[in-house]
Amino acid sequence: MNDRNGVTGAEPDLLLKVHLQASAFSGPGASPSGSAPGAGTDEQQGPGDLAAQFSAKSGTFDSAATWQVLIPIDKKKFQDLKQVYDVNKQVEVAGQKILFRKLSVYPTRISIDLACDPANTRKILFFDDLAVVDEKGNKVGAIANGISGSTPDADHRTLCYQSNYFAQSKELYIEGSSIRAVDKSEESVRVDLNKSTLIGNPAG
Repeated sequence: MNDRNGVTGAEPDLLLKVHLQASAFSGPGASPSGSAPGAGTDEQQGPGDLAAQFSAKSGTFDSAATWQVLIPIDKKKFQDLKQVYDVNKQVEVAGQKILFRKLSVYPTRISIDLACDPANTRKILFFDDLAVVDEKGNKVGAIANGISGSTPDADHRTLCYQSNYFAQSKELYIEGSSIRAVDKSEESVRVDLNKSTLIGNPAG
């Protein structure tokens, strides 16, 4: 461990641990597990009070007590901070139709609502490199740590990205070059437990 003076292995003079916990999760229909029936709606459910818990420890002092501070958050100040763009553009990839319905920009994230045609012969599994790009070429990618999206049903999904809200972009583009999919006839996998082999596994 390195302290502020760069001395390896030295104990800091004071170790302060802080634990933050919100009473709710922000985002449309978001939940701790990342999946919720209401995902994909326009409602922004911001957190309530933010609780900060402190405990302290030093070479001569070790506190067994924990202090808690409640930090109130006024949701009215940010509940309308969103920009919604109706896209309603359909693209076709390898015969599979995907409708990009709308793009919503919030201070904390960007969400893309899309729908796959129920008549598609393949199930779209993953968008490898889908990104949001502004008129200057600045690109924001998917959220790596946190809620990266939701799937309300088999044909609809919401993808979440890093936000460029405060950049006030004049133009936004949705770009991508790779999609993973599997034939719906090969979507299910059967396993022979006695022989430890796959039966009818997807091609490739």
